Amino acid sequence: MASHEAMTSARSRTVAAALVAGGALGGVGVPAFLLSSGTRTVELAPGVDALVVCGAAIFIVDAVLAWYFWRRARAIAATEPPSDDGPVTRG
Repeated sequence: MASHEAMTSARSRTVAAALVAGGALGGVGVPAFLLSSGTRTVELAPGVDALVVCGAAIFIVDAVLAWYFWRRARAIAATEPPSDDGPVTRG
């Protein structure tokens, strides 16, 4: 079963970083590799490969979701109480 733990700012930032990495790899890296190796897919218009359009769409969706989760992390961090486990000591 799925865990129902609360989303913390660190977890939300991790999700945002994973979305950026996945969007860059899946949305830009894979289409660039396949096009450079000569792989062709359906052409939507003369010279416009469907692979490029789908890759760009994947990258844009992942970037928007990463932006959302990063903003959510900032909002969560603003409401979290400060922790006492930092390097500053009180005397």
